[in-house]
Amino acid sequence: MEIKAVLFDLDGVLIDTLDCWFQAINDTFRKYGRREISRDEFLREVWGYTYDRALGYLGEEALAYCRARLTENLWRAKLIPGAREVLEFCKNRVRLGLVTNTPRENTLKELEMFGLEYFDVVITADDAVNRKPSPDMVLRACEMLGVPPEKALMVGDTESDVRAGRSAGCRVIGINVDADWKIRDMYELRRLLEKILKKAS
Repeated sequence: MEIKAVLFDLDGVLIDTLDCWFQAINDTFRKYGRREISRDEFLREVWGYTYDRALGYLGEEALAYCRARLTENLWRAKLIPGAREVLEFCKNRVRLGLVTNTPRENTLKELEMFGLEYFDVVITADDAVNRKPSPDMVLRACEMLGVPPEKALMVGDTESDVRAGRSAGCRVIGINVDADWKIRDMYELRRLLEKILKKAS
């Protein structure tokens, strides 16, 4: 198995922004007179998909408000332990892509905040009509990297990531979600990538 690129999801994989998003979504529901959702509902129905899946029916103004609230909430974000080490390990071995349903402005802000500007290609919610779990974003990243999907790995933490990666033709590493490989954290990912990339070299 020859691997030439590794594609990463952002939120929940490299940076913990779950509380940022949860707060922004419920702030928006509250502002527009809708029922707030529980954490379980958020994880089941929103996390890993697009925020307009939950808010789209409220219109563009509500979506813009949610984006603004997310930016204001980014102080809550935390770097996932081991994330920088994984990217450092990968950077001179394979091409690196980021594929996220987060809007570009927020994505770039998160990367800058934590010094994670390692990526050759960054594909965000603003760059695709069909977002994950559609394979379109993954396919676009592979095309821009000049790497066939079958020679790329997708790393994600949700069923949406797994479906997008597999539909595109990539092998998928799932963090606490079933995929071609299922791992628990970044440290386990580092060990797995060492084995995979060693075999590929």
